[in-house]
Amino acid sequence: MPILTRRKALSLLPALAVTAGVTSLAENTAPSLTQSHAYALQSLKVVMQKSGWETRPVLAGKLPDGEALDIHHSVLPAGQMPHPPHQHKYAELMVLVDGKIEFYNNSVTEHMVSGDIVFAAPNQLHGWKNVGDKPARYYVIEIGTTT
Repeated sequence: MPILTRRKALSLLPALAVTAGVTSLAENTAPSLTQSHAYALQSLKVVMQKSGWETRPVLAGKLPDGEALDIHHSVLPAGQMPHPPHQHKYAELMVLVDGKIEFYNNSVTEHMVSGDIVFAAPNQLHGWKNVGDKPARYYVIEIGTTT
């Protein structure tokens, strides 16, 4: 087994500093959200998802305290789920603008209508399905880190 001498350890410091800098850059790629701004829904780019629903990314970045924030608007056709129930490390709010949704919270189903709000705590299994006869429109607000 090779012996790590003090000289060898010191010679590795520049490489370690570069690696730390790259890691720091990767962690800070999200824009800093330090300025207020209004977002017109119709001006946001529509992104069609594979299963036929659409999203409009509103904003994504980090607040001055380092907390990650991501907001998007979605339109989910009647009878569809955006994806199967899932969990993640960040908290999620869903604000139902229009429609009828079944919210799956672990093993409990809750019925939501226009104007209702869902809170999905970090690491909790959750999901939703449009159970209405018209598209459901809602905002998702993700708060926290994904790592």
